[in-house]
Amino acid sequence: MSLPSEIKQIDSVEEILFNSTKSYKLSIELHKELFSKHWILYVAKENFKILGLEMIFPNNPEKGERLIFEGKYMINSINIPRIRHWRELNSNYSGSDILIK
Repeated sequence: MSLPSEIKQIDSVEEILFNSTKSYKLSIELHKELFSKHWILYVAKENFKILGLEMIFPNNPEKGERLIFEGKYMINSINIPRIRHWRELNSNYSGSDILIK
């Protein structure tokens, strides 16, 4: 999956702090639903690293999930997050995925 080809439109961009990091908050709509068609990406201003994302449902604000990315791991010249923390939108912890070499 190439995210740029999946994006139907970017609805808004704003500057915020995401976990104490100066970031851009991008509200996007995908062409096809991938869990949801509506995502919010959090991108670091300094280096454009994706810090996290939310998969939301505008018609049901209680539904959705938040992923927070931590660390990095290189696989075949591709940087991926080493740890993904899963949270519900109300911040309840759902679990973490940890990539182990």
